[in-house]
Amino acid sequence: MDARLNWVKYHAFGKIVDIGCNEGMVFRDTPFASQVTGVDIDNWNPLNYGRFVQSDAANLPFANKEFDCAVLSEILEHVPDPVVVLKEAIRVAKCIVLSVPNEYRWSKNAEPFQSKERRLEKTPEGIAYTQSNQYCRGMVDDSTHPHLFHQRQFTREMLASAFVDAGLKYRIEEMDFDEGRLGTEPLHWSFYLAVAISTNDKWDDILPKSLVDASNIAVCLQRVFECGEGQNLRTDLKNKCLIYKWSTASRDFRKIICFVEKNHVRIPVSLGGNTFEILSERAWVARFGANVPSGVDGKICAID
Repeated sequence: MDARLNWVKYHAFGKIVDIGCNEGMVFRDTPFASQVTGVDIDNWNPLNYGRFVQSDAANLPFANKEFDCAVLSEILEHVPDPVVVLKEAIRVAKCIVLSVPNEYRWSKNAEPFQSKERRLEKTPEGIAYTQSNQYCRGMVDDSTHPHLFHQRQFTREMLASAFVDAGLKYRIEEMDFDEGRLGTEPLHWSFYLAVAISTNDKWDDILPKSLVDASNIAVCLQRVFECGEGQNLRTDLKNKCLIYKWSTASRDFRKIICFVEKNHVRIPVSLGGNTFEILSERAWVARFGANVPSGVDGKICAID
């Protein structure tokens, strides 16, 4: 599920603790993986991570604000008490970046809303799969610490309520995408993606500042695409444009688009072996002599 992982990876920053890291699938291929601390209730050896600490997410062995960012990637639906885990994450870090499944929008073949009986039926398979993983060095007893399967299904309201109860302010987004197949049918997934900080803090004081100006905009644009932003794009060759989904765009990508629109500049970027050019609406009209074609939910970028 690269689309969701790329969102989490891009929004994380600074000194990172990956809580519930499993085999380290979020950051293992990033150039800064060696700076990430992995934490899990099972005993893992995350690929390329700087260190691993076996611990319950509800009782972390770290000092207050030891990290800049705590990542909770598909963890809250597995734990006994999500609010306790959120409180512990914000204790050890200045910011939380997380994702949780929105099973209400999953395709039926993805098996949303598994019953307790179905989870018990699949538990031996889950244990065998985990223990056979080359990076797993041991796991806790799932009969005493049930953690392999979802203990709850989040709605946006449930997630927002958990943030409030944990003393956090938050920004929630939703991502839907098709990835993989079961037989001949595609698998459809949906996730809530969020960033949260303490209600006592200000967003501008916590989140890293990334200034975009004429001298660095091309580099900034290339970087956001390399971090996975390109997966949110679709091409419309007929209208010579790229269309991306604003609701899932990273904060830095939005800053770049705002700079382009305000200053009416044209910025080239390489993506998938092709060269594209981001244009403002005014620049589009000047170049093509026509209004910007309507897109599905997004801003429009011209193809060079």
